Amino acid sequence: MSIVKRFGFHLLALFVIVCWGLTPISTKVLYDHGMGPWAVLVLRVVLAYGVLIFISPKIVYAGTPRDEGLCVLLGLTLVPVYYGLQNIALDIGSASTVAIASTMAPILIGAVAVALFRKPVHWLMGLGACAAATGLVLLGFDSCVMQEMPLAVIGWSFGAAAGFALYSMLLRAAGDLPPLLMLRKSMGYGLLGAFPFYYTEFKTEAFLLTDPVVLGNLLFLSVGALAICWALWHVVTRNIGASAAGIWSYFAPVATILGGIFILNESISYIGIMGGTMIICGVICAQTGLAKIAMDVARRF
Repeated sequence: MSIVKRFGFHLLALFVIVCWGLTPISTKVLYDHGMGPWAVLVLRVVLAYGVLIFISPKIVYAGTPRDEGLCVLLGLTLVPVYYGLQNIALDIGSASTVAIASTMAPILIGAVAVALFRKPVHWLMGLGACAAATGLVLLGFDSCVMQEMPLAVIGWSFGAAAGFALYSMLLRAAGDLPPLLMLRKSMGYGLLGAFPFYYTEFKTEAFLLTDPVVLGNLLFLSVGALAICWALWHVVTRNIGASAAGIWSYFAPVATILGGIFILNESISYIGIMGGTMIICGVICAQTGLAKIAMDVARRF
């Protein structure tokens, strides 16, 4: 592959990451217009699923009971657990706090794998986990003490990170399933899992969907960030590799912080910035050990 073409795929990766980084901002905008966390999630997934029907393989059954069951688990961990808990956290806390705390997912993957499969902890993973844990304490102090947010915002964000960690571990066992087929089926099962929570919250008025701001943000969250960006991400990882593409993912919290400051007028103190930096650096530091553990987990499946 030529340098110019490879550079183009890196720019595409940055574009996808910036879009994902702005999703908490877009979600908060919808909250300000009167929508609830589960209403945003359900409408977002419904619209994304409609797009995926047209661009994914026209296959109903995944092929084997194992693959079908895997799609169910992927959908439940991605939609009601990861996105659902993240939306709840965004409802009571700032977008930057939620985005930074949610980056703990790789550390949780390693911790779960070490506990389940009794793998030795790589020293870089241990160092990264200590740095990330310290950063989480600083971030919690900034959010819950200095900005007077409820402590639950850290708990919900951490729960969302755990959900994404479980989703990532299951994803490695997906085998030869076409990515878009797997995404469509998991979105469908995840939507079914999110419906009970949607009916427990206040009902969103239908006339809100006529508001251009609401409709635009819903289309961005569903068609843009959820359907198209996931499809583009598979293209990126196929051309530049998962490791190179993964480096760009650390820029997502930066996009969220900047969006929160300039769009939502949020604030973050130096302590919060220090905590967020320690979390991100800790996750990066732990990658060497996490890569070895992830390969062992995939072989177990």
